[in-house]
Amino acid sequence: MAVKKDFTFTRALTADDIGTLFDIVAAIGSDEIAALTEDPAIASAVARIGESTGKKSNGKDVFRQIGAIAAAKVIAIVIRNYRKCEPYLRKLLASLTGTTEEEIGKSSPGYYAVMLRELVTSKEIKDFFTELFLFAGTKTE
Repeated sequence: MAVKKDFTFTRALTADDIGTLFDIVAAIGSDEIAALTEDPAIASAVARIGESTGKKSNGKDVFRQIGAIAAAKVIAIVIRNYRKCEPYLRKLLASLTGTTEEEIGKSSPGYYAVMLRELVTSKEIKDFFTELFLFAGTKTE
């Protein structure tokens, strides 16, 4: 059964939160995530894009496969490094919800997942990382 979203952030993300966001990304393993561009499984799937050109699938299946491989690998990195970023997540979520880090830690796993989902899908997070990638010279689509 899905957990209902029965909270709202009491404030939006601001520039004051950037340091905490960077702490979270660094703790998750930004170098490990960046290294995925050289991962053999992803490189193999990317190579198959050329092979599928002109075929009925038009490469869409290969793109989905690349996404699935990359997503699985990113999830594994996040899970492996979760404890390193947990204090920063609690700090940020407490600040955004007007509660304490202790209250965040005592919330149910489902409620915590809802808060995380709301955070990572927020307009401010999307805008921040889009601009960051543009600043770094990487196109996002």
